[in-house]
Amino acid sequence: MDRNESFDFSKLSHEELAAISGGGNAPQLVRHTVQQGETLDRIAEMYHSTVVVILILNKLSDASAIYPGMNLWVPIIW
Repeated sequence: MDRNESFDFSKLSHEELAAISGGGNAPQLVRHTVQQGETLDRIAEMYHSTVVVILILNKLSDASAIYPGMNLWVPIIW
């Protein structure tokens, strides 16, 4: 995870931003490197996020498309 990297929110549509932020301000994001055996469900749980939001943010169409070593943007939602 690297909180020092920045994400370009301007690349997201208004609908994607709304889904990620819950309609509020832009969320805090971390860069998560997928580990062997991790699932998007588990990653979402770790950050109090949702699978759908992670899919949208990373422009993935399927939760099974992740693999060890893959870097994902994950919003921290409290």
